[in-house]
Amino acid sequence: MVDAVFGLPLHPLVVHAVVVLLPLVALGVIALVLMPRWRARFAVPLLGLLVVGAVSAVVAMLAGDALAEVVGVPGTHRTWGVTLAFTAVGYLAAAGAWLWWVREADDEPSRAREVLGWLAAVLSMAVLVLTVLAGHSGSAAVWSGVADATPSPAPTMSGEASPSPPSATPSPSVERTDSTATPSRFGSPPATTTTGDGPITMATVEANATADSCWAAIDGFVYDLTDWIARHPGGPDRILALCGTDATAAFTAQHDGDAPPTAQLELLRLGPLA
Repeated sequence: MVDAVFGLPLHPLVVHAVVVLLPLVALGVIALVLMPRWRARFAVPLLGLLVVGAVSAVVAMLAGDALAEVVGVPGTHRTWGVTLAFTAVGYLAAAGAWLWWVREADDEPSRAREVLGWLAAVLSMAVLVLTVLAGHSGSAAVWSGVADATPSPAPTMSGEASPSPPSATPSPSVERTDSTATPSRFGSPPATTTTGDGPITMATVEANATADSCWAAIDGFVYDLTDWIARHPGGPDRILALCGTDATAAFTAQHDGDAPPTAQLELLRLGPLA
């Protein structure tokens, strides 16, 4: 299926239809159950919105799986998203049938129709809750920690940046050189980043294993993932689990061959692993 529109991922675009239409329909169905005189006027429009909302939920789930292959799988968000998609299909069957049933005024409503209406109202409550949970978990996966992240120090009036506070975990000095790095199968940056004492040892990597200083070795190079913890689309826990380790297997299993993660990783390279 199409997983991008005008160069943008389809998932975050179609999600907007889901989080707007499904709650709107759910509230509308509850209102029609309680107010029979509104049914003939609003049943068909609500049915149309329900069809679009349910289809959008399924498309969002499929597009989300495609996006996860690139940026990683935000487990909690995917769980709620899949649950919402399947619930939306069931909701379309039950509430859709009821809306079609009540689209015309009826002076003698049947008991079966009223029972189906109350079932649709209960499903409406479930849809409301699942939409909130799926939407919140998706927002958390993208933005969690970003608002609390420490901004870069602003330049002073003299044009010099304010000094950064000392890190809780001491790190070796780093200097930039113009020599060419040994190519990695994940790509090579235009300039090498090496430590002042030469290649970085695994012991040094293991010493930087906290959220304040998170280093990881991947395919023979060392990367500083500290700033990426709060920015990782899959959530900070996925990066925290890699701090102080050789994360080659984990990165390869999740992102091997994917250009965007590889390019982002190269921006975080510190130097070769001893």
